[in-house]
Amino acid sequence: MTTLAQPAPLAPRRFPFWLLFVAAAAFALLAALLLGQGQQDTARTAWDFDVTTLDGQRWHLADLRGQVVLLNFWATWCTYCEAEMAELQSLWGAYEARGVVVLGVVVGDREARVRAFLDDHSITYPNTLDLPISEAYNIEALPVTILIDQNGLLVNSYYSAITAEQLRPEIEGLLAANAENG
Repeated sequence: MTTLAQPAPLAPRRFPFWLLFVAAAAFALLAALLLGQGQQDTARTAWDFDVTTLDGQRWHLADLRGQVVLLNFWATWCTYCEAEMAELQSLWGAYEARGVVVLGVVVGDREARVRAFLDDHSITYPNTLDLPISEAYNIEALPVTILIDQNGLLVNSYYSAITAEQLRPEIEGLLAANAENG
């Protein structure tokens, strides 16, 4: 009697896990693009604030429309902040008459100490003690400088000490674009 050999059992097919990884990555990318698009429109408008500077002037961001605004978050104990103060002062001197506002926002410091610091460093651009501004702009470290265009839109954020040379090209570009459109 002849016995037929049993065929070898078929090996189970392995699921191509790489395909699952590719699908998950594609889904994550699509979700990020869709969510990012919705946030981009609202995140581009600068948070409107109303403050009184140390010299008693009232500043409301909406009133500064038509001007370029540099918001600089700093503190007297921050050595990087101190290093950039002269740079911001030079920008203030060079661009104030051309419609550029430099506004210092002092984070977590006492008024008397701030006033003495500003006097010692011959800083003349306006400064205000932080109220809710640093929270609204999600400031977690210092220094931070935020550039806002003439329409109240966020243009750029610098999360380290900056120089006048870094900012000049962007400021000039904003002023030139406004002159072309105005």
